[in-house]
Amino acid sequence: MQCTAVMLNWDRPENVTRIVESWERSPFVKRGIVFSNKSDLPDLAPIAVGVRSSEDLGLSTRFLAGLMSDDDVLLIQDDDIILPDQTLEVLLRAREKDPEVLHGIIGRRPKQDGSYARILYRVEADVEVVLTRALVCTKSHCLDFFMHQDEFRLIDQGVPRGNGEDIVFSFIAMARSKRLNRIHNLSWTELPDRSSISSRPGHWSHRTRVLRYCTDWLSKKEVASA
Repeated sequence: MQCTAVMLNWDRPENVTRIVESWERSPFVKRGIVFSNKSDLPDLAPIAVGVRSSEDLGLSTRFLAGLMSDDDVLLIQDDDIILPDQTLEVLLRAREKDPEVLHGIIGRRPKQDGSYARILYRVEADVEVVLTRALVCTKSHCLDFFMHQDEFRLIDQGVPRGNGEDIVFSFIAMARSKRLNRIHNLSWTELPDRSSISSRPGHWSHRTRVLRYCTDWLSKKEVASA
């Protein structure tokens, strides 16, 4: 039971090095792909391949990297978190049992007014949004994202470009499964989060727009398929 691990690189090369080294030690990671939206990329342990872009193509490139995998099972994670093997094993077994939904460690549910969002973690819960801080999915989820990409161009207005891609990814998964996604009561280790996206101006209002748009989009999909 193994996966390909996918991560973006931007401004935390020391974290990237530590995370890839943890992949190297893990019995559950077969291969790693690090996609850098800038020309800089730290040296990587042999388990991982690095892909460099000459310009910032946005956060959706994490799903592009997923399509580059030879494996059907993917771990998608941010560069400010390390997962112990026990956590990764639970996520992989959960995906094996129920591959249609996304499985992660941190989720979001809309507030009563539809705004962004109530956070849930270290619980077992069904959620609309699974954050890409760490989630396990199938390669076909990444393909679905790009098949619907033109319907969600509002994320290109985010800072950085593509902010809200995790919300869109989660709702597209729900459109296929007809169910909520799932988070699990698991542990992880936080790493330094320099240049955090969530601290940038307009972050919360932008993600509220994306969440409300996705909620409306899904409701129309459900009506259309009824």
